[in-house]
Amino acid sequence: MNNFQSLRSNSLIRKAVKESSHVIKAEDIAFKFQPESKVLTKCVMLGTGYAVPEKIVTNEDIEKKYGVASDWILKTTGIQQRCYAKDDESCSSLGVIAAQKAMQVADMHPLDIDLVITASACGDYTAPPTSCIIQNKIGAKNAAAIDINVACLSYVWGIQLASHLLHTNTYKNILVIGVDLATRGANYEDEKTFIMLGDGAGSAVLQHTNEEKGILASYFRSDGSRWDAATILYGGSFPGSA
Repeated sequence: MNNFQSLRSNSLIRKAVKESSHVIKAEDIAFKFQPESKVLTKCVMLGTGYAVPEKIVTNEDIEKKYGVASDWILKTTGIQQRCYAKDDESCSSLGVIAAQKAMQVADMHPLDIDLVITASACGDYTAPPTSCIIQNKIGAKNAAAIDINVACLSYVWGIQLASHLLHTNTYKNILVIGVDLATRGANYEDEKTFIMLGDGAGSAVLQHTNEEKGILASYFRSDGSRWDAATILYGGSFPGSA
């Protein structure tokens, strides 16, 4: 086992989706995307960047090591290959590369970044926030730094949070970094999950706009009753999770 316990089988995820009573129809939320909606949060992405480890693991590699048929993986997931981080790589190291690329594309100086949001389910540590490590390494010393963890939705939630903060004029330029080293917590005895996982980072520099373009609106909803559909049971305060 690596740094945290394995991700539970996606059979629970399928069950949660099938049995969930919280079904949201398009007509129920359509109003939220109208121009007059109060959730209108116009912002634009000035630049994006990414970082992936050099190590590439193909379906054929998985078949040789774990006995899972490569053609079945492709048919089931549509995935042909994924990247695995080396032992000396971390969320912050990949996040720094992605952040620097995004700022370069956006022509944004690190000192002009007001807020760094790192969205991840497996940051470098429980504390300090990984965003603080990244903020320091990229030289964004004028920026606040926070982490958010919403599992697989962490990055889109980071964009959601940034767009709302920009709309209130609390910040001017926000750097959002989505990064995960999912292979560190994979259950390699569960062929239905680990075949989908890889490591990498993506980043975007966001800025508020008064123009009718960019991210216009968003809507999220959660079903907390299915909290145990996919878990990493390590590092928390619940008894036995340490």
